Amino acid sequence: MLGDRHVGSGSRPVVVGVDDSAAGLAAARLAAAEAVLHRRSLRLLAADPEPAVGAIRDDHPALPIERETVPGDLADALVERSRAAHLVVVATGAAGIGSSPQVADPIGVRVAAHAGCPVIIDPAGRAALTGPVLLGIDEEAEEPTVVEYAFAEALVRGVPLCGVHIWAGLPGEALSTLDPFAYDARAADDDVDRLLAEALAGWASRYPDVPVQRRAVHNPNTAHAMIELSTDAALMVVSARRHAGLSGMLLGSVTGALIGRARCPLAIVPARCVWPG
Repeated sequence: MLGDRHVGSGSRPVVVGVDDSAAGLAAARLAAAEAVLHRRSLRLLAADPEPAVGAIRDDHPALPIERETVPGDLADALVERSRAAHLVVVATGAAGIGSSPQVADPIGVRVAAHAGCPVIIDPAGRAALTGPVLLGIDEEAEEPTVVEYAFAEALVRGVPLCGVHIWAGLPGEALSTLDPFAYDARAADDDVDRLLAEALAGWASRYPDVPVQRRAVHNPNTAHAMIELSTDAALMVVSARRHAGLSGMLLGSVTGALIGRARCPLAIVPARCVWPG
């Protein structure tokens, strides 16, 4: 159990929305652990908050908890509360890889797409505080907020940060000038590693206590590869990559595919948000 003696109220709480399911209770416990880890208070939204509060009290008797009764849809309330939150935690009961490709939890998708702070989607209680923090990096320059959030989470957990890039085909102009007719897999791997090094440049000196790893993986299915890597991770961090104006595309395609299927808690970070508070 994390040391509750270090918990403070904090100006921005960890917010969690739960129902009376096992997944909801697991999300409440994850949110409580995050609140203790970050020395924050917990704000719990539910139709009936008391069962979750009782379960949390067994592990964290000193944790400051605010209760808020929300009888209807939690999504709108969580998005609103995210404007003044350090973090929002949402449960999902979707199964992992190998299950039918059902649509991810609509509450999780809506909150992640519109929140004003980082959102952690809890994979039905499969949370762990061991393993690295994985940071998904693509060809687009990652927003500093997203990268810093990943480093800060690795620091507070005392684990390495692993920058990950999944590439599906031949390197394009964003990665190299390799001739596709004289394709060299080793050169392509080196090229992707340079992309990762550039994305992480400067952050290691700002977070000298965080060991940094880089991992380039060739796989035509980016989401599938990320799900496989999440098995042994403490947390996976990705950008929200909002697509305003594109009907039905609230989140980037890979981020949307990870919700409900990642095997560790999935942190989705808006490019511009209130974090760090």
